[in-house]
Formats: sequence, C-alpha cells, structure tokens
Amino acid sequence: MNRIIKKLKEKKKKDPAHLSEKQLEKKLKKEADESLKAFEIAEKEEKKILIYIKKELKQFLADKKDLLKLNKAINERFKVEKTNTDAAVYKTASLYFDAIDVHQIPENYYPHRSEDEHEYFITPSDQHYWLWNFQINTQDKDVGTGGHNIPDRPGNKKEFVIHGFLFPMTSSVVYLKIKESEDKYWIIYYPNDELFRREWLSTYKEYHFSSYSKALKKFYDVIEKHLDGDEERYYELTKQV
Repeated sequence: MNRIIKKLKEKKKKDPAHLSEKQLEKKLKKEADESLKAFEIAEKEEKKILIYIKKELKQFLADKKDLLKLNKAINERFKVEKTNTDAAVYKTASLYFDAIDVHQIPENYYPHRSEDEHEYFITPSDQHYWLWNFQINTQDKDVGTGGHNIPDRPGNKKEFVIHGFLFPMTSSVVYLKIKESEDKYWIIYYPNDELFRREWLSTYKEYHFSSYSKALKKFYDVIEKHLDGDEERYYELTKQV
C-alpha cells in the first residue's frame, strides 16, 4: 500500500494540473529558458559545422567546376519541357548539389509545402528543404511513394556530401560523400526503380573507396550509365514531338 501511495504522490507532484498559477508560470518560464539555451547551443554548433564543411569542400572546388559544366550539358541535352512529365514545367533535367550549395532550383519553381513540413524549415532560404521538396513535386505522381532520397545537408564533420545530382525527370539521385569509415568516400545511387516497374531498390548501388580519385572516376561512370540508361529511356518514352 505504501508503495502505491508513494507512486501516486510522485505523479501528483509532476502533474502541472496541481500547480498554482504562480508555480505554473515559474515552470513555463524555466522550460522556455532551457529551450532557448538549447537552441542557442545547437545554433552555435551548426555554425561551427558549416565553417568546417565549407573549408573541407574547398579541396574539391576544381572538380565541382567540372561537374557544373556536366550539369549544364545534361540540361542542354534533355529538352524536359517537351516531355509529358511532372518535371516538364520547370525545364530542368539536372540539379547539382553538395553539402552547402544547390545549382540550381529553377527560378519558376514556387515551392509547394508538404503536409509533413517540419517546423525547423522556417524560410525559403533553407535550400535543403526546397531541394528535397522539389524532388517530391517533380516526380511523376502515378508511380512510387512520393518520397525523396536527398541526403541530409549540410551533414556533420563525420559525414557530408561532396558532389551530388538530382535528375528530376526520373526522380533519381546520385551523390559522392565523405563518411568516417575505413573507406571514407562513398557513392550512393538511387534510381527510381518503380518508374520502370522494377522491384524497389533492385538497382540501388553503393560503392566505397579509400581514394578520392578512384571514387570520382566511378562517380562519373555511374552518372554516364544512368544518363545512357534510365534517363535516356524515359526521355524517349515521354517526349512529345
């Protein structure tokens, strides 16, 4: 009996319904102060992470410039606006991104907020949110689950994206990232298997390398194979000429 009574008293003590107005006000103020302090600490840590990642990405800048040229060539090759796809209105075949930048969400894209938009996504300047939301809004709605597979950005000191591509027409993603592990350079390839009536994740690929140069070479190979395969095939299937 004493044990039950003790437990009930402890629950009463924790129940805000039993607090006086003054006690409740004090409790809410304490919680607000703690929340603000936690937010300020997280914000400072995020700034440190951004500074670190920006510094690390500088060593890949020359390759980024080459990949931006490739991004431009892809957009010039595929006349997406002449296809019967949900991506057609934005006239974009390829977007390049890394942990910090996105090149580039089309100017005529007016973001559509998802029902599950998180409270942390506060403004349109949050390019991470708009990038994965762009993938959701450009994928053909009669196929797939309506999700996204954009990696977390900016990431952290142990894991972040060096180079990445989103292909809106087929809603496919490929990226090269650093991940703290024995083989630190990882390539992740997410094709849209459901679009081609394949089993989900049946052609998903991961490649791990200890050498950046070898990883970059494979990254180009994966992109080329995708462009010659799924991207070209779907373009021909949906082209309206």
